[in-house]
Amino acid sequence: MRNLADADLRGLLALLADIGYREIEPFSYHGRTPEQFRDLLDAAGLRLIGFHIGWDRWLNDRDAVFEEMQFLKVPYAGVSGIFPNPPSTLSAYREIAAELNEIGEEAGDAGIRFYWHNHAYEFAQVRGRYLYDVLLDETDPDLVFFELDLYWAVTGGVEPVDYLTSRDWPQYRFPLFHAKDRAANGKFADLGTGTIDFARSFGTLENKHYHHYLVERDSLEHPAETAEIGYEYLRGLRRRRGGGW
Repeated sequence: MRNLADADLRGLLALLADIGYREIEPFSYHGRTPEQFRDLLDAAGLRLIGFHIGWDRWLNDRDAVFEEMQFLKVPYAGVSGIFPNPPSTLSAYREIAAELNEIGEEAGDAGIRFYWHNHAYEFAQVRGRYLYDVLLDETDPDLVFFELDLYWAVTGGVEPVDYLTSRDWPQYRFPLFHAKDRAANGKFADLGTGTIDFARSFGTLENKHYHHYLVERDSLEHPAETAEIGYEYLRGLRRRRGGGW
């Protein structure tokens, strides 16, 4: 929605509220101050469930980030990734995990849960081990959480259900999901029109009410339509499961 947000943030938030959304996850203020941004959210009846913050701000401007997230009453604040991508080595990811633990501890003290959002590059294998596993294994489960982007997980060559059922990580470490579909040719797709089995992925969750499901599509062909299709698709899945999530 980034182009619509830049052009008419107030109108976009009203559009999302009209569709039925109640939670959103931005990555910028689109030229507003936090105060102005919060006023617009309140006017639309929306709340922030998460906020993507650039890695550089987590490293160099952390106190200001915490103040902003507290003011906006954001329960989860995270990093969308590191760009350019870090070296694909176990040692590099152990260093990242140590930094995530440090940030997560300070975020917890500020009343915020810190999370990592994945792309495909974390699913490279080194000595038979996914780099993503390093982040999960070597971060404190009470300090560092994860937003599993299903499109990028599949693009990276893994089955999302695998990550939710076949390892010892508690599912509460995945409070957020990016529900983003993938066409057979690998391109982005609206929810329900691609190849990812969201019903199976979300059906494996033990406490479906705990998690938050965020509609996303990186390409911008028809953002308003994408938002409505995604909302109705997830709502339909929930109805078919008898309101279970």
